[in-house]
Amino acid sequence: MYFHFSLSQSLTVSFMNNSDDDRIVCPHCGRKIIPRLSFYGGRPNARWCPYCTGNIDDYSAWIGIVIIAVLVAAYVYFVD
Repeated sequence: MYFHFSLSQSLTVSFMNNSDDDRIVCPHCGRKIIPRLSFYGGRPNARWCPYCTGNIDDYSAWIGIVIIAVLVAAYVYFVD
């Protein structure tokens, strides 16, 4: 990511930021990617590689677990 701000002809400020690379390596094709999200019913369903369409994460099983955990935490917080 490269930012270049020219404040005047004599003063130029540049900023180079290579340390914040949010890409991951696809476990299927090995490329550095930014995963794409698939939605089903308005909720995130899966992350997939835009190059090989390999499935990286499947959220369908985790949605139920997260809902149950939130309900249990709310019960413990409000009842106790």
